[in-house]
Amino acid sequence: MPGDDAGDAGSDGGGADDAGGGSQPACAAGQTCVDQAPSGWTGYVQLLVGAGDAGVASCPSPYGVPQATGIADPVAPPADCSSCTECLAGDAGPIACTVSISTANYGCLAGGPSTPAAQNTCVPVAAANGSVSTPTVASATGTCTPASALAPPSAPQAVVCGLGDAGLPDAGSGQGPVCNSAQACAMPITAPAGSPEGICIYQSGVHDCPPGHFSDQHLVGSAIADDRGCSCGCVNPTCPSDGFVTGYASSSCGGTVAVTFDAGAPCVLFGANIHNSTAFVYHPSHGTFKGTCTTADAGPSGGVAIDSTGATTYCCIP
Repeated sequence: MPGDDAGDAGSDGGGADDAGGGSQPACAAGQTCVDQAPSGWTGYVQLLVGAGDAGVASCPSPYGVPQATGIADPVAPPADCSSCTECLAGDAGPIACTVSISTANYGCLAGGPSTPAAQNTCVPVAAANGSVSTPTVASATGTCTPASALAPPSAPQAVVCGLGDAGLPDAGSGQGPVCNSAQACAMPITAPAGSPEGICIYQSGVHDCPPGHFSDQHLVGSAIADDRGCSCGCVNPTCPSDGFVTGYASSSCGGTVAVTFDAGAPCVLFGANIHNSTAFVYHPSHGTFKGTCTTADAGPSGGVAIDSTGATTYCCIP
């Protein structure tokens, strides 16, 4: 990015000593008073935004020396979040369901002891008998994928124009405004459409603009950071209605299935340890596990900006 050859308006026309006797200097013809560049900032330059999109932009007088190029002020449409209509899908969730298997309850009495069985998990059950509850949601999260690929961002070309080594005319060489001690003389510019209207100061990195004249911030760099996406929250999730439970003679649920029954069966008696089942697995669905839910806060999120790596902040007079 630019170096010190951008011209320091404070060194040629901004100091009271140039006028002699401690009085404030008069700027040269064509100059105007602007704030001095604060500590850490360098000035003054002209920033052209978009002027080079159709080719190499030339730097107009008086800031006629090209010093740096890059991109600035990126734009992009938001992510398309029209796919945020079913946020729960896939055999592993993001919804998690569970049932309860009654134990030591031969009469299938309500409120009797039970053992929870999370989906797709082997659960040893002692003295299993009684009913199996309707599946309930143990946990749920929401995710979504944009309905189509993100529209590519765009950023206009940026050209930084400086004064070069010549600097500014001496402050006392012509009639003009009188600056105060916190200001300096600088040559104003006539900016093309889309570019900052006033001259700029700059500093490497990403910074807030200092208070005062230079309040119009532009970041210039070489790449775009894009974090657009969609936010899908899920409310009122429900588990599939076709879940089932398999029983095994092995406590590790190995070997062949000894018994199969539907989740939510009102009363399945396992008296005398029917089929020698000592462990069970709850399966949320006979087919592909698809939870259902209502989406909330499904709008687009994120945006585009100049990548901070290698970026330079330009603060201009609006």
